[in-house]
Amino acid sequence: MLVSRTVAYGKGQFKDAEKRMVDLGRAINSAELTMLRTRYIVACGDLGASIWPMSILDDMPSGRDLDAVMLRTQAGMKGTLNSVWAEKARLTAKSAVLEQVLRARNNLFGRFRHLSTAGDQAMSDGVQRLVNFPEEWSRRLTDVDIAAMQEVANSMDFGGTMELFRELEAGQPVSCFTPAQADALWAMLDVVKGRFGCPAWNADDGVAQVHLDFRCLSGGRPAQDALLARLTEAARRCVQGETVCSTAFLVSGVIARAAPLKLTATVRRDVVKRLLEPVADDVDVRFASLAVEIGPVETVVRGVLTQRPRPFGLDEAACLLGNDFGYVNTSAAALVAIDRPLDAQWLRSVQDWTQHQAKQYLETHWHDGEPMQQILFEGRHFLEGINEHAQHVDRLRSEIDRVYNRLHRIKHEINQILGHPQDAPVDLAREPGNNPRLADLLRRLAKLLQGVSRLKLLRRQIYRAVDGLKKSWFGWVTTQLVRTCRAHKAAYVRECLTVVAKEKQTRDYKGRTFNRMLNNGAKGQFVRRASAKLKWWGVPEVVVPSYYTSTTDVRHAVVDARQRSGELFKARTDGWQMHADLHAGLTLALWPLLRPRAGLAQAAQ
Repeated sequence: MLVSRTVAYGKGQFKDAEKRMVDLGRAINSAELTMLRTRYIVACGDLGASIWPMSILDDMPSGRDLDAVMLRTQAGMKGTLNSVWAEKARLTAKSAVLEQVLRARNNLFGRFRHLSTAGDQAMSDGVQRLVNFPEEWSRRLTDVDIAAMQEVANSMDFGGTMELFRELEAGQPVSCFTPAQADALWAMLDVVKGRFGCPAWNADDGVAQVHLDFRCLSGGRPAQDALLARLTEAARRCVQGETVCSTAFLVSGVIARAAPLKLTATVRRDVVKRLLEPVADDVDVRFASLAVEIGPVETVVRGVLTQRPRPFGLDEAACLLGNDFGYVNTSAAALVAIDRPLDAQWLRSVQDWTQHQAKQYLETHWHDGEPMQQILFEGRHFLEGINEHAQHVDRLRSEIDRVYNRLHRIKHEINQILGHPQDAPVDLAREPGNNPRLADLLRRLAKLLQGVSRLKLLRRQIYRAVDGLKKSWFGWVTTQLVRTCRAHKAAYVRECLTVVAKEKQTRDYKGRTFNRMLNNGAKGQFVRRASAKLKWWGVPEVVVPSYYTSTTDVRHAVVDARQRSGELFKARTDGWQMHADLHAGLTLALWPLLRPRAGLAQAAQ
């Protein structure tokens, strides 16, 4: 089930404002809301199907041409769905289809560029699995085949790769591959097509999220402005002491000229208090827009709260909080006092430093500052949860692969019986006639398709659980960091995150799936979460090069990878020790304060 997660903030009027989605209450669905949800979801499916291409490699029409096709489908919904909701469904379906096509092509490109990637464990017969091909091709392709194909893949960009697969799909000979290699790429394309079909909207258990603009509200734009103003005033009153403030509003009926639907938005003090301090009259805090999420049982009203924070500058900061995104401990921070003025312009320039420039700086600058406070957020249980989910996904993937192998064999036999090409689609509704073998194969094919859909649903549920786990953990950690910064008027110092997964040669390596599930958004997710909260609360952020921050002793300007061993940092010069992640956090905190090495010689005397 796909839902729209896009909420409009207005036509540019809130570009310079920080935004937060706020839960404004939930209620059990009325019969009318249930009807709206069902018809909206069906409309999304019909509109998406109307523009889904015959092949993911087909050139997609321009936006205007897509709209022309969808508007014809939308016109057929007259009498069953209000034009307001039909228009929302059209926008949802259009963005979902375009995103799905892009995801499919990116997946195909990624598989092709990494076609030689093998699994972590051998298959039952000892053959190493090629993870980007159906299982049978791990046995059919030789090492020479893979090496030659990988060489071609390395030489092609995205556009060239798409054109190559278009030629294969059109049956044109491709000189750079043997017939067997071309068949393997055909199988790769077939897997991607099977995985990325037309977006599906499930009317049974799906959730429809709809942005409420003025056209959705009874009373139009004046009603929208008045509603947002009431919610903004309610937020201010809640911050100042009131517990709950509710306001009712009406949205368009399910069909044209039907009775409007009543919804209620409730602003609670415990919700907005986490986002706002006591609001002064001259601070621009307001609700910018609303959305509803209509599920099978309940409807949730959400609002976008905006404010234009008043950040303090680096020249006003009293401290620096260095934060290291570790692997086992996830996050370690150190707070140090600022002992000299900071050059904001220079600090912006260091973000683009090369590895050589960073090393040269660390070997010629020093600081002996002690931390005012150190914080270590243990992430072992978080990683154990990720690993447990990753193992479950591995088991499901293996089962899905086995089902797909059976599907390919059955499909091949059916097409042989019917005299069709091997890759021809099979019509499950066709009559088998007097051929009992064909009837049995069609029945088995339908049953296996249902089974693989169930397995994929389970896998999607696991990915959603992992995503929720990461959001919860990263959200809590970043909240603690921001609170520390605000309590000490500290600027936040971080490195450019580039690696969070363990390499294969390390003893803690837990496999490709674990790395992908941890990395799938983790590198950027933690940074985005922290940066968004820092901006919301007006805390300045400093980004420094990530090179050597965990292997440098800034007290003596010594850069040496041997100083770090696992969770221990031991200085080469004098044997001084510290937890490795806490040391990295301290190094980051002191990075903007380092002094030229000449001062180090004077201090030694």
